This record gives sequence, C-alpha cells and structure tokens, in this order.
Amino acid sequence: MIHSLHFLIYLMEHKKVLIVYNDYGISYLFKKILDKPNVTYVTANSFTEVEQILLESSFDLIITDVTIEGAFTNEYLYYLKTKLPGTSIVILSEMNQNDIKKEVKSLGIHDFISLPTTVTDLNNKINCFF
Repeated sequence: MIHSLHFLIYLMEHKKVLIVYNDYGISYLFKKILDKPNVTYVTANSFTEVEQILLESSFDLIITDVTIEGAFTNEYLYYLKTKLPGTSIVILSEMNQNDIKKEVKSLGIHDFISLPTTVTDLNNKINCFF
C-alpha cells in the first residue's frame, strides 16, 4: 500500500517536457540548462520525430522553435495545439518578428521567449509552468 502511494505521488509530481529544435546541439543544450529533478526531457529535431514521439507519449510542456524541419510554421503550431489541447506550449526562437508573435498568440500559445536570453530568464520563464 505504501509503495502504491509513493508511486502515485511520484506520478503527480513528475513532469514530461518535449524540447523541439532543428539543431540537435541546441536542443541538447536547452535540455541540460533546464534539467531539474522530477522532470523528464525528450528532444526532437524534426516534424517527423515530433509526430512519432506524440504517438507514444504525452507531455506537460512543449518548448519549441517557431519553425521546424518538415513543416510550415502555421501547420506545425496548429498541429501541436490540436494534438495536445491541454499541454502548455512555449516558443523559444531567434525569430523576433511582431507578425510571428501575433500569430503565435492568436493560436493560444502560452509564451514566446526571444533568443538570445539569459539562462536565469529562461529558467524563470519555464519554471513557472511547474
């Protein structure tokens, strides 16, 4: 009984985050920067990988670039919102254009973090989702 209770508490506290970025090195770097206990980070580097991962897992948070290899921006973001309606999505991108930010906001994306940013600011903005 006690083991079941501990496992239930673990499941309630444990979070899963999908990090999507075209460049493997950058997605790995974000994974290392954001690393914290009770959070599992999964990375993807293309739309095909995202589709496959989402067939097998669900996530509490998706951190993604606004553009990803294999998909148009609008289609990709719409896909994420419809596939995972209850999942928070944060855009982390070097594309700091007002038109893109307006489009992202109209789709109901939770936040847009412009790069470059500091590690402290990145952690503060992402940690508010946990």
